[in-house]
Amino acid sequence: MTELARAEVKEKKIQILLGCSSSILGEGIKKLIEEDSELNVAQKINSLLDVFEHYKNSSVNIFVIEYELPGFEISKIKNLIKKNSHIKLLILLNKDYEDLILVRIIRAGASGYILKGSDSIHLRKAVKGVYANELWVERRILARVVKDVINENKADTEKVDNTIVELTAAESKIVKLVLQGLSNRSIADSLYLSEKTVKFHLYKTFKKLLVKNRSELILYCFKNKLI
Repeated sequence: MTELARAEVKEKKIQILLGCSSSILGEGIKKLIEEDSELNVAQKINSLLDVFEHYKNSSVNIFVIEYELPGFEISKIKNLIKKNSHIKLLILLNKDYEDLILVRIIRAGASGYILKGSDSIHLRKAVKGVYANELWVERRILARVVKDVINENKADTEKVDNTIVELTAAESKIVKLVLQGLSNRSIADSLYLSEKTVKFHLYKTFKKLLVKNRSELILYCFKNKLI
């Protein structure tokens, strides 16, 4: 294979910037990630400062960064994502943190988190899932994030209306209830509809917004500042 052909193959892979506090740990995680032929760790860094320096001329698609990385601060991560909205960010956790920390990570703009001790298959699934615009986060944390945002400004839910996202009145009402963490059955009971009708409206909503599931719907609402 020629150098040009190798470069083209590499370009088609998901390019990753990996941030770990330890070079040895970083090398180990790099090997686990690259067991999938579609993934390539293009850069490895050892501090948050390196992230800002290396990203300027980087073509990476996703950041996989250790929460314990030197200089790691939620506010800095939030600013980085705000300036580069296309960035996908997966956080590596050394241990189980309290829910408040996990909520802050997601609200800062991270697309998910995973324990460093997770098996390699789960790690690679998380990387590819986040790259595909999925939220890699437990349901309880997702519900907490939505609840916190809504409680801070209940009027924000009114942004989800047919004038903004071209949904019908029924679809808009259902989206608002999804954002509050309600199940299809609970939504049906609240709106005096059948569960089948709720599922139909959600199906139509997913098609209109080009999302595949509830997680992507919630992510869509966050990205478009609907909540």
